[in-house]
Amino acid sequence: MKLWKNRTIFCLLLTAYCLLFTINVYASVWQKPVLIDAGTGDAFRTNIAFDPYGNAIAVFEQYTDGFSRIYANQFLSNKNGWQRPVIIDAGPRNAYVSRVAFNQSGDAIAIFKQSDGSIYRIYANHFIKTEGWKGPVAIDAGTGDADGHQITYNADGNVVVVFEQKHKGIYRISANQYRRGEGWRGAVVIDSGDGNGYFPYPAFDYQGNIYVIYYKEEGSGLEVYVNKYEEGNKIWGKPLRLTDGQTAVKHEDWNKKRGYVNRGITGIYNPLFLPEIKKKIYAGNYTYNIKRFETPSKIDSRFRDAYTPSVVCDENGQVFAFFVKWDGENQRGYTAVYRNKDGWSKPEIIDARGGDVEHIRVAINSIGGIVLVFTQWVDGNLRIHAKVKDSVSDNVSDGKNNPIAHDDTFSNWGKAEIIDAGRKDAYGPAVIFNGDDEIIAIWCQWEEETVKTYRNDYIKERGWGKAVRAEMEDESCGGCGLRIAASHDRRLIAIFEQKVSVKERTKIYGIERK
Repeated sequence: MKLWKNRTIFCLLLTAYCLLFTINVYASVWQKPVLIDAGTGDAFRTNIAFDPYGNAIAVFEQYTDGFSRIYANQFLSNKNGWQRPVIIDAGPRNAYVSRVAFNQSGDAIAIFKQSDGSIYRIYANHFIKTEGWKGPVAIDAGTGDADGHQITYNADGNVVVVFEQKHKGIYRISANQYRRGEGWRGAVVIDSGDGNGYFPYPAFDYQGNIYVIYYKEEGSGLEVYVNKYEEGNKIWGKPLRLTDGQTAVKHEDWNKKRGYVNRGITGIYNPLFLPEIKKKIYAGNYTYNIKRFETPSKIDSRFRDAYTPSVVCDENGQVFAFFVKWDGENQRGYTAVYRNKDGWSKPEIIDARGGDVEHIRVAINSIGGIVLVFTQWVDGNLRIHAKVKDSVSDNVSDGKNNPIAHDDTFSNWGKAEIIDAGRKDAYGPAVIFNGDDEIIAIWCQWEEETVKTYRNDYIKERGWGKAVRAEMEDESCGGCGLRIAASHDRRLIAIFEQKVSVKERTKIYGIERK
């Protein structure tokens, strides 16, 4: 009897211990959404980042006095949250697609594209914690229109910005580094060949090397390349093609396909339609259909965002690349892994083996755990899928009871799970870790006649929960353009676009979990 009593007490204590984390997570509460834009006109394309001290900056574009301008708004944890938005662009000309990143000291850099009167340039504006915004400077080469810009910091305070820029009629992939104590080093071309380059995405590894993944137009399709900047030698390497270069062509009639693509949220998959893809990506036309609550963010999500790849690095020197690629019948999701001793692995399919894949996004935590979210067509609907790769696989065995190594490439990925709100088209996902054991995924999903914003939370001990609305549930009109960030102290902020009626403008809201 005493033995059973002791066992019962032990089980209760163990259960209580296991629930501590879950209780702590759910003790935090999502607050009501707060309006954070300037109030001057329609606002779109949000981006947000936290500094190490619990403060954040959100950037967005907003129609003001006849132009699309770039604004920034600070969230200060010790000054009641959101402050007043300020314009940070290069003057009264159209500016679009802003992004922001912080260093470990609390300084930030925001980037955006803006017309100089003849071409679109890439600008950067440096935010100094003790001084504020220092003013925008052009950081591209000035050879032609620039687009597709992305930014990332490393722990040493160094920055790389990558982008596409037209040079002698071809879009080339370029990179510009900001080095602490030096400033901007100047834009350099990092791709090669005669085809257009698209959708670059950068990442630093723990040794200060830079990896940039991008697409290159070759033959009848788009091939995936990666280039590495070696910190030790201070040079960019030779671009390496990850895909096999054998793009299969499926003959389809664009005139029959066009209406289907334009009506819904479907991307353009078949490389045969590459000219049409380029028209959509580089049209420079940011008008939208009010009756369909169409916005620039929704246009982006169908084309540019649907293709943009991802790359992350762990502290063991492994680099994980994720991208979509046409296989002749469907657009599949792939991953490839780099290790110092072996180089790059052969890409392998990592999706749910269903229909076409879009919007492949990834996040990594401090102990090497990875979460992947993507959209994939299932039974006529575009659904949000998620896969989680455990950081520890030493206790996992395959069917033959052979241990799987810690750096095993594919075997310790979990299965793909649908995590959205039901059989309705969903798109534009984003995902982050909040600490090492919680994951937050957010996305846009059709609900009746409009698009709503949703989220789902993953707790290590529980798995994925139930999808819930991220914005104001009583609103009848559409929201989109979701972005999310987490602070070191586990504070969360999501920002999104919301249009509450046809007559009102599109607004930017922030919603905090604390």
